[in-house]
Amino acid sequence: MKTILKFVTIAVFFMMLHCGLDAFGQNPPPPPPGGGGAGGAGNVPGGGTPIGSGITIMLLLGAAYGSNKLLQLNKNENNN
Repeated sequence: MKTILKFVTIAVFFMMLHCGLDAFGQNPPPPPPGGGGAGGAGNVPGGGTPIGSGITIMLLLGAAYGSNKLLQLNKNENNN
């Protein structure tokens, strides 16, 4: 069981490292058409809100929650 936990920890670490390095390799987005102004997002759907980091965090939290539930299930089966 400890080897699986080590493997999962290492895999999550490298996935987080990979997601962080992807952001550094991209060019900044072009300015919105028409100047954008303060408070205006131009014609960008969704207002130009970035969702990439939020999805990554949500997936990592879901994986952590799922692995916690699996560990609890295995503990309960071993005790019975």
